[in-house]
Amino acid sequence: MGSDGVEMCRLSGALGVEVKGVDLGSTPIEAAATVLDLLHRHLLVVVRSQDIDRAAHLAFAKKLGTPVVHPYHGDVGGDFPELLIMRSVRPIADFWHADETFMDQPPDICVLRIVRRPPVGGDTVWANQHLAYARLSGEFRRMVALLRCLHITPDGDRQTEHPLVRRHPVTGKLALYANRQFTRQVVGLGSSESQAVLDVLFQAAEHPDGQCRVAWEDGDVAIWDNRVTQHRVIGDYTACRHVERVAVRIQK
Repeated sequence: MGSDGVEMCRLSGALGVEVKGVDLGSTPIEAAATVLDLLHRHLLVVVRSQDIDRAAHLAFAKKLGTPVVHPYHGDVGGDFPELLIMRSVRPIADFWHADETFMDQPPDICVLRIVRRPPVGGDTVWANQHLAYARLSGEFRRMVALLRCLHITPDGDRQTEHPLVRRHPVTGKLALYANRQFTRQVVGLGSSESQAVLDVLFQAAEHPDGQCRVAWEDGDVAIWDNRVTQHRVIGDYTACRHVERVAVRIQK
């Protein structure tokens, strides 16, 4: 990703950077390191105005890591099973979550392409989980650092355990790891105790001061660090919203 003609600006004080003047369809492999560096610093990279197809979308994602097939929706991408295709006139994913935390190894990075935005609405909001962790009091941080949580699918057919606090493997920064969609129970606590702890964590995770809201145009691409962010769609649209996502794992 060379500097000629490339424009970058921050999207919020909490996280996010916008990039213009880049063609992801012809980005050399060396540029992936630049994208990853931006992710480590800003957690979310939005690349505007991309004219790429599914093959180019997947090819770019492969430069960042190893694509993984969604455990429930791998049959919707046709020739590209790694693509999760979400097309709806009714709001979907309009709740705070990190992608697939019910898996033992959730995706590290996600690459989302906006194929068609609705005429009005359908923005996406991300939240910085480093800031969520820092928002907790020192005593509460020390307590939750020792705890683990069950992450369970809505229908309960798949679950796993994750620590409530995780350290980013590259930056070393600590982040909260609990989301409303999948985090159901603090291991070792009773149900009322667990819910009381989770309520505090969810409020910290979703605090407005840690958020970045992105308004889309067709062809935009968002790349985010799924390990240390959460996101949700704003469910204020009634026309078709078509997005496609590739999730990748980084080789350790």
